[in-house]
Parts: sequence; structure tokens; C-alpha cells
Amino acid sequence: IVAEVSTPSIGVGYEIAKAEGMNKKILCLYNALQNKMMSAMVSGNPNVKIARYKNLEEAVSHIDSFFRLLT
Repeated sequence: IVAEVSTPSIGVGYEIAKAEGMNKKILCLYNALQNKMMSAMVSGNPNVKIARYKNLEEAVSHIDSFFRLLT
């Protein structure tokens, strides 16, 4: 799954936990320009790949790389 985690969300956290339980690959995108702390559930999870981005082009690049690794 690909999840945007710049703003903590119980729903997104639930989806990440379900995906982890199903052994799915997980990419979490985090906007590095926001002055918010990333959720400890996400940042401390070794099964989650975190990609920081500053603009849409960087986010898309991270997503493209993530899916290339899956094929």
C-alpha cells in the first residue's frame, strides 16, 4: 500500500496495521516541509518504508521506485 502520513490519522494507521498483518509492502509518504511529528507507530515500524518528499514530483518518484521494486 501507499499511504500519506504527514497528518496522523487513526484510519490510515488501521489500514497500515491491516496491510502489515497481510504481509503487504508498505510505503508511507511524509511531507518534509510540514512542522508536524510523524506518528511513532509509523516511524518506529521496521516493516514500513518511509519516504520524505518536498513536492509532488518527489512523491511521485518515490511511488514509482516503490512499485518498480515490487515487479
